[in-house]
Amino acid sequence: MVRSAHGSHDAGDRTSPQATTGTGSLTDIHGSIDATLDVVDAFLFGFAGGGVLEISASLDGTPDLLNVALINGAGADVASGFGSLSASGLAAGSYVVQVDVPEDPHGNDPPYTILLSGPGISFAVPEPGALLLVALAAAACARRRF
Repeated sequence: MVRSAHGSHDAGDRTSPQATTGTGSLTDIHGSIDATLDVVDAFLFGFAGGGVLEISASLDGTPDLLNVALINGAGADVASGFGSLSASGLAAGSYVVQVDVPEDPHGNDPPYTILLSGPGISFAVPEPGALLLVALAAAACARRRF
């Protein structure tokens, strides 16, 4: 299942990223960045480890206008690039993708898209409906044991 995440007006930065919410594989994130007031947006997601993780970002449909950074759960930079990045040999865990615009090329608050590809990319937090199903299944299993 292919799913998207949508950024809020301020998706935070590397120290307080917005957690992606959903079920299935996370493939893209959409938002807008206020290039005059808040030039950074960051999103938390899960990665199963192994393989190659590729991330690209476009601003207002134009590639290579955003700086892109990948940060691990300890807050250390893993990879960065202008418009795209690629990383391999990553451990399983939580990661942050951060985008920032070096200048305001398209006016105030232009839309952006972040594309993620690789094995095992997941939302940071399951949707509330998915959490409810997991809780009900756990309760049913617990009841069957007694």
